[in-house]
Amino acid sequence: MKKLLCIMLLGLSQAGWAQPQIKVFTLANRPASATVEIVQALLQKGESVWAEERLQRLIVKAAPERLEQIRQLLEQIDVPAPQVWLTITQSASSPYSSGGLLQVNQGQQNVGTSQQLLVMSGERASITVGQDIPTVQPFWSYANGLGLIPPGVIFQRVGTGFSVEPTVIGDTIRLRLTPWMSYQSAQGPGRIDFSESATSVVLKNGDTTAVSSSSVSNQRSGSAFGLILGYGNQQTSTSNQMWIHGEIKVDPPPLAP
Repeated sequence: MKKLLCIMLLGLSQAGWAQPQIKVFTLANRPASATVEIVQALLQKGESVWAEERLQRLIVKAAPERLEQIRQLLEQIDVPAPQVWLTITQSASSPYSSGGLLQVNQGQQNVGTSQQLLVMSGERASITVGQDIPTVQPFWSYANGLGLIPPGVIFQRVGTGFSVEPTVIGDTIRLRLTPWMSYQSAQGPGRIDFSESATSVVLKNGDTTAVSSSSVSNQRSGSAFGLILGYGNQQTSTSNQMWIHGEIKVDPPPLAP
């Protein structure tokens, strides 16, 4: 009886007092720094985990049974994250007309852009394409012609882009999206038209949806002493539309040359 009791106590002491061991886990897909907290939740007093970010490894000191639990957990979560191929299409139309006693001007400006970006699920990304346009201030130009002050040039940035944060759940893409677009107005130098929207949307894999649509109109008229100095009028309007298309990709798509 005493022998049996000793064997039982020895077995319990070996199970309860198993010496911690050190094991290195190499991660293939998840960042080591983002996995530490998940592993720490499994550890008990006296056990620890460190992240070796240079080689994407976790160094764990724990009991053998805990190391096995961690191994099974990492097999389930260390998998490639889905990637999302996003296409943002934007268009703007700006008809305008102006006239006076002797002259009438009419025209329409159409602007369109399309941008594509590959983003990993759960990450944030942005893209901007544009240019800086030099503009000479009219008053400075006039004053410089009189020799009063040196010329003044400012740079106005025009372009298009968007920031996005997609999350893939099954075949559904949840998006936090902020697209924008600005362009030089056809009504004259120094005038910049722009549009921007911010929203959260849900897309099915391969779907396209409109994320914004807007329109603005403006009309002005004036006269000075009737027909002696003339009169003038101006009508402008601007409409903008933005669409987004999303596809879940296992392998990244090839970029166009």
